[in-house]
Amino acid sequence: MKETNRFFMAINRINSVLLLVVFLIAAGGLILTFFMESQWRKNRTIEVQDKSEEGKAEKISLRLGHIEEVHGAPIQLVRLETEAKGGKFSSGGYPDVTRNVMFLTKGLKQARWLFPKHHFVIKAVDQLRGKEGYEKKNPTRAMYYEVIKEDSNGDGKLSEDDKSVVAVSRIDGTGYVELISGLQRTIGHQTVSQGTELAVLIEKDGRVLYMTYSLQNFAKTSEILITEIMDKL
Repeated sequence: MKETNRFFMAINRINSVLLLVVFLIAAGGLILTFFMESQWRKNRTIEVQDKSEEGKAEKISLRLGHIEEVHGAPIQLVRLETEAKGGKFSSGGYPDVTRNVMFLTKGLKQARWLFPKHHFVIKAVDQLRGKEGYEKKNPTRAMYYEVIKEDSNGDGKLSEDDKSVVAVSRIDGTGYVELISGLQRTIGHQTVSQGTELAVLIEKDGRVLYMTYSLQNFAKTSEILITEIMDKL
């Protein structure tokens, strides 16, 4: 009986040691990952100077994202991001927020910014292509954006709770046009009509609407009322 007890005690000690080793390895991995991510963020951080709405100069620390290829064109884009913090640059709890988009076009010696300032919250940046998938013969037709530009709920910051706009531009960032403003939410979007139109499903002013826009001149081609939303009790 004593031999059996000693055997199980030895097994328990071995298991305890193994658990400790696994814990230490996991903790070391987390620390290493955190360190590498911190270094990556630090290496990509730049300081930009903007003018506030009151006309005062502000220095903002922002981070350059990964280089993204615009499909079917000699153009790349880089997102300018910041982390969630208090005050007017709060993101409503989201860890990373896009503030601007930089376009790099082959043959041009200077980068082009989508916006002249870096104050807005860009909820979505999407390449509108002729069809789903990533075939080489499926180039980007236009760029799609969802942007929060004003503090619509008056809480002193730009966040996901504020109303947004849906906008598009050419693939190099030029020709920026706001299609719809004052949105409670964007339910979905995609290209239709063999990639010649953008379709969006949105909620605005208590209504759900389906709209389509030409990707050639960004003009509205249709608008359909889906339903009226009853006021919440």
